[in-house]
Amino acid sequence: MLKKCLLVMLLFLHLFPTGAIAKPLVLQKNAVDTTRVPSDTLLVQTADLIVYGRYDTPTQIIPTSRKVSGGKLVNYVQLYQVRHAFKGRPGHIIRIVSSGVEPLAPAGHPSHMKYPGPVAEGAYVCFLKKIEGRNLYRLIGGWQGLYPVVEGKLISLQDAGFPSLQALPLEQLKQFVQEKR
Repeated sequence: MLKKCLLVMLLFLHLFPTGAIAKPLVLQKNAVDTTRVPSDTLLVQTADLIVYGRYDTPTQIIPTSRKVSGGKLVNYVQLYQVRHAFKGRPGHIIRIVSSGVEPLAPAGHPSHMKYPGPVAEGAYVCFLKKIEGRNLYRLIGGWQGLYPVVEGKLISLQDAGFPSLQALPLEQLKQFVQEKR
């Protein structure tokens, strides 16, 4: 039996070298994944949660050992109060992590796309992916998974959000999600 287990393990390691296995996020070392998705359909399909709610100020700031773009990489954990779930079954309050650079780079600096930093307090629709092994979520594609809500309609952020979500009323988001699944 032991030989069989070892053989299976060796076969697994040969087929899936250690670099191919996703490494867990270590908040003191790594940045949050901000890999963009190519379509609004994949945004919906890859999301574990699609929620409407409110961001609070960061509750935890975790410096990393990495330096980038003239600053230090920092991870922020923020509480998000869920008002409505369009996909998934979240609790009333979830924790969302994002990466940023301190000191903050000037507006328009390219580092903001890869390391968006904390989200300002306010109402948003978020497309979220659960971080493996943690009670945390991250925005899919960085800014791509974040849509401010103004007067009941989603705002698609320039150069990040999908135009199909621009000015979409909250009451139509459920249908949009169902069509893209």
